[in-house]
Parts: sequence; C-alpha cells; structure tokens
Amino acid sequence: MEWLSRKLNIPSKEKNLGPKQHSRNWKTAYILSFNRVLDIKAFIEQILPYLKTKKTQAELILRFCNLQLERKWLEVPEEVKEIFQKLRLLNRKGVHKSYT
Repeated sequence: MEWLSRKLNIPSKEKNLGPKQHSRNWKTAYILSFNRVLDIKAFIEQILPYLKTKKTQAELILRFCNLQLERKWLEVPEEVKEIFQKLRLLNRKGVHKSYT
C-alpha cells in the first residue's frame, strides 16, 4: 500500500479496525484519501483492469464520477439513485443474490 500510495501520489494511512482488546488479531486496514472526483476517476481507471471481485463496484463508482463531472442537473438523477442502491446491495455482508 505504501508503494501504491507513492506511485499514484495519493495520501494513505494504516488503521487497525479491530476492537481494542482484540486489535492484535485483526488485519491492518489501509485507507487512501481522495480530495477530488477527478482523482477517484483516475484511480479507478488505473486499477479497473486488475479487479475481479470488486470490478462491478468500481464500474458503478466510475459511472457516478462521470455523472458528477457532467453535473448539469439540479436534482439527483434516477441513475445516481440506482447506482447507490446497487452499491448498497453489493457491499452488504453475508450471502445474497447479485443485482441484475
């Protein structure tokens, strides 16, 4: 993650997400920080060819970024609402059917 952070010039930090009494048994999580939609879009475009399990989520976020960059709308379009609904379903824990 440090290499990726340096290579893409994106700030990152380590964080142990476990409860304090169990934290030594939990894996370290890494957080990348983005400040602009253009940075998110560029990052996703760079990693998209390498993704397998999170590819659908990345494609949805890329669609959202493109809509956000066009931003010619006064109200939140239905497409944006659909993107967030699909992301919510895909990111749920447990066994579930995929959206289609």
